Amino acid sequence: MKILINSSNVIRDNWTNLVVSEKNDKIHCNNGHIDWYEGTTAGQYYIESQVNKSNAPVWHKRITDEQANELMKMDIEDSIDKMARLVAP
Repeated sequence: MKILINSSNVIRDNWTNLVVSEKNDKIHCNNGHIDWYEGTTAGQYYIESQVNKSNAPVWHKRITDEQANELMKMDIEDSIDKMARLVAP
């Protein structure tokens, strides 16, 4: 996974990053209620999130190419806020 937007530039309660898969792989996903592992294809976009605690799990949510392009055009703080809203249960 390649990080495109990195929210770790500021201490936060949660990290929320925009990432793109670089190869076929399996990643941990969560929809707020259910956890599963999903196969990826190179070029798919995900929001990667983790609570700011030691050994907290990292999970991903698949987003569309259009959503990813919109996020990449925004100011970093605005895009991080929008990603947090997209992954909120």
